[in-house]
Order: sequence, then C-alpha cells, then structure tokens
Amino acid sequence: MGNATGHERKLRFDRETLGQREPWEVVHRGIAYAGEVVAAEAVDADLGLPLEGDVCFRVVFYTVPRRIPVSQIRDPRIAMAVPRRSGDLERERVTRELRAIREARELYVAAADPEANAMRSGMQEREDSLRSEMGRRQALNYSQGRIYTQDGVILRPAEAFADESAATWVERLVGDLFDKAFPTLPLEHDLLPDTLTPERIQAVFRGIFNGASEAAGTAGAFGPALGLSSPDSPTAFDGGNCQVIGIIERELASRGGAMGAEVILGLLCREHGLNRALATLYLLAFMRHTRAGLDLRPEHSLRLRQGGSGLSNQITWYLVTDLAFSVTMADQFGVLRAQPALTWNVALPYTSLVVDGLEAAHDEADTAVQERRLLRGLGELGSRLERSRGNVGELDASPEEGDKSSFSQLNKLQVLCAATGYRSFHTMAVDSFDSPSGLARVLGLYDRLENLATLVPAITRVKAYLSEMTFGRNFLELSLKRDALAARTGIDTLLGNPGLWGSLEEGFEQLRREHASTYILHHDRYHQEAVELTATLDRLRRQVEALARFNDIPELDGPLATDMPRRFWDITGALRTCGQTEEDLSLDDAPFCQECRLPLGECIPRREVASVVHGTEGAMREYNRRLSSEGVRRILAHPNRAQHDKLIGLIQVSDLTNLANVLDEEVVDFLRGLIRS
Repeated sequence: MGNATGHERKLRFDRETLGQREPWEVVHRGIAYAGEVVAAEAVDADLGLPLEGDVCFRVVFYTVPRRIPVSQIRDPRIAMAVPRRSGDLERERVTRELRAIREARELYVAAADPEANAMRSGMQEREDSLRSEMGRRQALNYSQGRIYTQDGVILRPAEAFADESAATWVERLVGDLFDKAFPTLPLEHDLLPDTLTPERIQAVFRGIFNGASEAAGTAGAFGPALGLSSPDSPTAFDGGNCQVIGIIERELASRGGAMGAEVILGLLCREHGLNRALATLYLLAFMRHTRAGLDLRPEHSLRLRQGGSGLSNQITWYLVTDLAFSVTMADQFGVLRAQPALTWNVALPYTSLVVDGLEAAHDEADTAVQERRLLRGLGELGSRLERSRGNVGELDASPEEGDKSSFSQLNKLQVLCAATGYRSFHTMAVDSFDSPSGLARVLGLYDRLENLATLVPAITRVKAYLSEMTFGRNFLELSLKRDALAARTGIDTLLGNPGLWGSLEEGFEQLRREHASTYILHHDRYHQEAVELTATLDRLRRQVEALARFNDIPELDGPLATDMPRRFWDITGALRTCGQTEEDLSLDDAPFCQECRLPLGECIPRREVASVVHGTEGAMREYNRRLSSEGVRRILAHPNRAQHDKLIGLIQVSDLTNLANVLDEEVVDFLRGLIRS
C-alpha cells in the first residue's frame, strides 16, 4: 500500500479550496488506482453519487461535524470523514499566517543576498512547523470523529488517523474500503512484479496484442499475473485461464449476447476492484479471445494504425491487435456483441488492404459496387502473384517448408485471391491471417516478391558463381566469406528485405576480386610446378613400366610395390596442363580457368609423386638385388670359365638400369627361361 506519485501529498483545508476535487492516486495490492480527495464544509449530495469514468475512489474530509445519511453514499468506494468538533478558529489563524508567509516570500524570490536567503529559510521552517501543527490538530480531531461509508463498516477513526500525514489517511481509508468491498481480485496480484500503473497497462497491451518489441519486457513480466498469457510464453496472448474474461462472458450471456461496454467496465470496477484502464484491457482481451464485436458510439469512428479505411461504428475482434491503446479509448465504446453480424463494413479492414479505394457501404447497392471492385482487384492480384512467384521460384527448386515460411504465406494469399465474394473473402482472411495486420504483413511480403522478381537474373548469376567456387584448407577465410554470402542469398532472406541485394552484390564483387587475385596466383604456381613434375614423371615412366613387367615374373620371388604403376598413371592422368597465361585468364563467367578447370583447392601432388618415385626406385633396387644374386649364383656354377669372365659377368648383371630401358616381352621370356634353367 502506498502513494504512487512518489512524494508526500498535501491536503489543503484553506477556505478558498474547500469543495474542490483534487486528483489523487493510491497503490493497493500492487495496482495504482486514480481517485479524488475533497475537503468540504457544506454537505454536497453529489459527493456521494456512484463513481464514474476512471475515478476509483473518493475520500471526503468535512471540516466541521456533520451527520451523513448512509443513503447519500451510493458507492462502496466512497468514505467521508467527519471531525469531532469544528476547528474553524484555529484553522483560520493558521491559514492567515500561512498566507502571510507566502506573500512575504514573494518579496524575496529574486533576491540573492545572505539576508534574503536567511529570511527564506526561516519562513520555510515556520511554514513547515505550521502545517505540521495543523496536521496534528486535524489528525486528533478526525480520530475522535466518525467515518461514514455505504455499509457503515470501516477502520476505527483512531487507526485511520494515527499520524499527521494526509497521504497516509487516504491510503488507510482507501485500503480498508477496497479490502472490504473486494476481498479477492480476479487476478494474481501477489505475482505482480511492480506497481501496475496505467502506463504499464498500456505497455502490456502493446507487448501482447500489438507485438511491440520494446514493450515485450513489461508484457512478459505482468501478462501471466493478469491471466493474459502463460508463464511458458509470457508475451503470447492466452486468455484460456483469465478470470475476468470468464466474468465478462457470463455477464454477456446473461444479457442475450449484447451489453453496453460502459456497463461492463463499470461492473468490473465497482464489483471486482479493477481500475478503468485495467477493465478496458480485459474487455479488449475478451473480444480477442471470444471473437466478439464492439459497436462504437454514433459520434465516433475508428481508423486503423496502418492507415486503413475508417470504420463507421464497429470494432471487430481481429482489430484488437491494430488498436492504439489509451486510458480514454473506452469513451468511444458502445455495445459489445458476442456474435457481430458480417457486413461489408465489417470486412472492410481486410478488403481495403487488398484493393485500394474501397469504401464503407451504406446500403445493398453500395455493397454490390464495392464487392465487384474487390473481385476484380483480387483477380488482378492473383495473376501478378502467380507470375512473380514463377520468376522467383527459379532461384530455388526447393524453397523452405513450414507454415510460417515465405512461400507458405504466399500460398495462402494465392488462395485468398480465388474468393467469390466478400463473405468468403472475409472468412478465408480471418482463418489464414487472423487479423488485418497479419494480412498486411503478407501483402508486404508480396510487394517484396515483385521487387525481387526483377532481380532474378542477377541473383541467379551470383548464386551459380558462388556454388561453383571451391576452396581447400589453405583458403578457409575465403570459404567462410563465400558461405556467409551464399546463406544471405536464400529466397526467404531476400523476401524479408530485397533492399539487402545491393549490399550483397557489393559483397559478391569484393569476394570475386579477392578470389580472382588468389586464383590467378594459384593457377600460375600450379602450372609452373606441373611442368617440373611432368619431367620427373617422364623420367620415371620406363622404370614404372619395367616394374610392372618384373611383377609378371613369379620366378623372381613374387611381385613388389604392385600399386606403384596404378598410382603413377593416376597422377599422370590427374595432373592438369594449360596454355592460358596470367594476362589471358578471365574469371568473369566462372570462378575457374575455362581451359584446365583447375579448382582453387587443388594443389600439385608433391608428396604423392615423391612417394611413387621412392616406391618405384626401391622396388627396382630389390629386383636388382634378386636378379644379381641369381646371376652370381649361375656364374659361379660354371667353374670351367675364366675368373676374368666371371667377374665381368658379375658386374654386368648387378645393374638393371639399362635393362629397364630395353625390357620387353622377349627379354622377359629370356629371363624367365634363364631362371628356370
């Protein structure tokens, strides 16, 4: 319980202010209530009348003893305090002195000398002392008097006026009034994270119903306690467990499905302890939850926030999400209807979004004219939409799936264009888009689709170029840039904001320049090294062919390095050659050389070539050893030959290098026969 204004309120009992209704605010159970406080001398029957509008309480302080008939207090939220005795003489004395202090202070307002400062300080101290003295006298006087309410039951005066603070008097009186009038509230007030002020009520509406991101924090904090959302999804409207929605639903049903909005708001404030802003919030939540409609008063009309056509006298449930909430908006409300009739004007918030220039209809003839314009506009929109979708569809053969994807939403718009009348149009629009703002979002998506369709050739070219780029581990930074750019060229991304294409195209050109300079350097280095490796492989070719033939002679104790010939020919076949020079090489149409088609990630297979050279030469050395051993054994087996001939034979058969150059089928057959013999 506290005063929401954040400072000590002063209650004036000056004779010239008596009878004036001073706005006051009190916080009770976490809710800020606006009311009024009156200091009066004469009894005024109007002060006991039922409260209206956003006035949630009234506290009257009579300055002289009065006997107040209970029948004059016609609202349980009104309290009237009467003192034990009149304090006119003392009040007049203090009032005169306070007036004299105010007049004297005006003489020293602009003065800046030390004496003036001292005078002002002294007068302020005297004024505070007088007001404190008056407060103590008034508290004592009221504590010995009486407090009148509608049912005559309230705090004892001695408890209500236990100190000199007028703000505390009001807080205690209002708190006791509300505790007795409303033992419980139809909301979880104990869960309110802070004081629920009118400004925060507006933020709750904007966060939950308008979807305003800047109000999401307030909506999420207060929504579950108010029963307008669940703890799991605190910013998404969910009125299934809202007590106040149930109260309105029962009251409306008991009155045949139609009831004055002002009656409902008054009932929620007078019988259930809500303030007007909170009651208005719940009324709109009820409409959204139950799909009710609300007639506006004849002198009012509604214009949608997004600039749609004005409505003559109705708010439909789906317009709730488009309303600009204010505390005074309820002054426009007329009759609440559980099932509003579907007329052209009810459908107008949807139809006017699709076809420009549609207007409210005043009779059946007007309705027929407007409906024909609607159907003609829908046919034109459907044709344009189908053509644009076909163009954009070329960008991606498998657009994103899911109910909320761009193409799914456009599918719903395409179906809507097939409506045969405004009634079927309205039904499909409500089912597919929920509210006019939902349809407006998809129409905005369609506008972006048409803009995107003009960019299809350029986008297709960029996507194809990016998809053909290849990178190895040595070009990770370029690869990441390409991936990031490619991810932003998806259909849903560009439909969300076709204006991004300009920056995407700039990013692509920059990436292409970086890639081109890197590729040209890579292309030059590759082919320089390729020439050297080709020479190395050419020198190895004879030995590789000889190795393959030796492996076909099982008499040489089994084959060696059998994979070397295959690896040699694989390398030879994979090694690229190109006649393009750095000056001739163009990467305008593709991210690779059109002659050799060398990928940026492909490098010279140095290690593989070295491995093949090493493996081939090692195998040939082993065959050299085996054949030399066999030759030595044969030479030593003929003792009748001269030692000199034997030595020459040993030297000649110990090196197979020359033999590899002449190794053919005839030589192979000779060796096989020699070894067998």
